[in-house]
Amino acid sequence: MGRNLKTWEAWLPHIEFAYNRVVNEITSHAPFELVYGYNALSPLDIAHLLVPSKVNLEGLSKAKSMVRLHKRPMIFMEKKGKRYAKRKNRDREGIVYHRREMFPSLRKSKLLLRGTRPFPVLKHINDNAYVSYIPHEFGGSMDNLNLRIISFQEEKSNKNWRD
Repeated sequence: MGRNLKTWEAWLPHIEFAYNRVVNEITSHAPFELVYGYNALSPLDIAHLLVPSKVNLEGLSKAKSMVRLHKRPMIFMEKKGKRYAKRKNRDREGIVYHRREMFPSLRKSKLLLRGTRPFPVLKHINDNAYVSYIPHEFGGSMDNLNLRIISFQEEKSNKNWRD
């Protein structure tokens, strides 16, 4: 266009022709081809759309040919959409959502400490087991146990409960 911005109206038909001539990535066809059934080679092909060799005067056969023409881009668009969704959802697979009460949000500000100091050990049971003091803000009260996080072992009893 150059520096003269007043001539943009003269360039508009050429830009529109170039846009309608370029093959779209999603449909794998040019927009002009999807509308009229053929791809114009030059702007002169657009000026004479009513040439009998290019336009089929029988409406039913023209409609059938357009339906056949539109099937391929539709299949191509569906495949492209599935491929895009698969690529975007690849990182979302495998996300595990935990219960909220298992991970309390104690750090509500950037200025608070990131971690806590080690909990004091109250009683040493064996090499691998300890009784430690857990503060109340971490859910450490003994009268309110969360049984969902404690492993449960059922003991076999010989009692007959029917008696």
